[in-house]
Amino acid sequence: MGIPAEFFDLVFLEVSFGDLFFDVFGDVFLSGVSHIIFIGAINKVDVMKRYHCYSANFDLETEVLFKEAVFLGQGNNGVVYMLPKNKVIKLFFDEKVWYDEASILSKAKDSKYFPRLYSKGNLYIVREMIEGVQLDKYIKKYGLNKQITRNIYNITKEFKRLKFTKIDSRCKDLYVGKDSMVRIIDPKKYLKRKVSFPRHLMKGLMKLKVLEDFLNYMKEIDMDKALEWETKFNKYWEKEKLKKSITKRK
Repeated sequence: MGIPAEFFDLVFLEVSFGDLFFDVFGDVFLSGVSHIIFIGAINKVDVMKRYHCYSANFDLETEVLFKEAVFLGQGNNGVVYMLPKNKVIKLFFDEKVWYDEASILSKAKDSKYFPRLYSKGNLYIVREMIEGVQLDKYIKKYGLNKQITRNIYNITKEFKRLKFTKIDSRCKDLYVGKDSMVRIIDPKKYLKRKVSFPRHLMKGLMKLKVLEDFLNYMKEIDMDKALEWETKFNKYWEKEKLKKSITKRK
């Protein structure tokens, strides 16, 4: 991709038979070879968060699709590529994170709020491509409306239906699509953590200066639940402010 060689240190990776090797810049290097030594690179100039050499033993269908993969981005937990047929593949750095997300999507396979899981393998999943705009970016541009609030509320009810223990999500893990439909793209720890209300989400909405709007819409939708969330968040935020105050004194 034309990145000058002097920006990098060299590392070596052995790629075994039938593996696809790729780097986080989005280039597929080789497929179906018997054995090679790959010279990779470690970033020196902060072009990316971190570098991971990675080999993935895909099933035949995924390998065929991956030949047309388009690099979408890298997060803390993995790399995401767009595939043909309205699919994406996410390749994970950590086995526990992979297992957690794959388990959540398997459990939520019939839910319209989660992407459909097509297949999974060692350290990767192939799932539905979710169209839309990240919730925080959407709010910055268009503001918050009642229908989005209603759909967020419906998602929390879906969490309970699925018997998830974390009734929460980050703004950046929710995407707003057509007709203000809200869907989850990056589910994490819904079966591990215990959070009884959308604490992180409300904190994000507060930073976006729309928490009051959110609670007012919620009071129109479900007054009891709105008051419950408002009370819990206020208690949580008072504790957070106290922690910050103690830390400053130290």
